[in-house]
Amino acid sequence: MDRLEEPIYRVIYALKQSYTFYEFILNIVFISIILVISMIFYWDSINTKVSTMSRCKRQLDVYNKHNGEYILNANNTSGQPLYSVTYNTNQKHTNVECKCNSGDNINYFNDITVRDLRKNIDTKIDKVCSCDQYYNVGMMNENVVYDGEPGLMRYQTTNDPDFFDNIIYATYK
Repeated sequence: MDRLEEPIYRVIYALKQSYTFYEFILNIVFISIILVISMIFYWDSINTKVSTMSRCKRQLDVYNKHNGEYILNANNTSGQPLYSVTYNTNQKHTNVECKCNSGDNINYFNDITVRDLRKNIDTKIDKVCSCDQYYNVGMMNENVVYDGEPGLMRYQTTNDPDFFDNIIYATYK
């Protein structure tokens, strides 16, 4: 067997050969392309990690996902729907709707805290609904369980307006 036929000797022989100018440039271009591609993959992995952990990005995604309309559902402790509060930040409109099954029993949902988006103030609304049964919630807020955006649930339970301040005053566009 000839020494030049063994793979290791082929590599050594190829490295000992002199390069032309064009071969040298071709090697530099090839190495540069490999470096640029690896930097793009590295940047993409960092960007993906940051976008999943970024609070600003998550808030922007929530805003874009709902197109400016946020719904807060109120249920009793058994999970039956009572009413819902809809905030439309594009039209600056707030709406409270009855969500209980319709019936002959009159239910008074008193002192529902909502945000008037036109005036940017907190208001209380009393809602009267005709439901299939009497839900003993009255003015007792602990008998109501909220479901919706975390910022809206925090606003409903603690009157913390940060959710609306971030939506209205932040520049998303």
